Amino acid sequence: MVFSEEHCVMCGAVIPEGRQVCMECERRVMQDTKAEEKGDGRTSGWRKRKAGTGREEG
Repeated sequence: MVFSEEHCVMCGAVIPEGRQVCMECERRVMQDTKAEEKGDGRTSGWRKRKAGTGREEG
């Protein structure tokens, strides 16, 4: 029998089958999104990217 572990696409942590990101990365992204909506400027260190370009905003 062969077991294949799934890994978070953001940090590489082992995650349950069917998920793409771990709970920690999901929590961080949600916090950043809420902070941006409030406009308070807080982020957890994830770099903001220009929509559709894949490049960092300058």
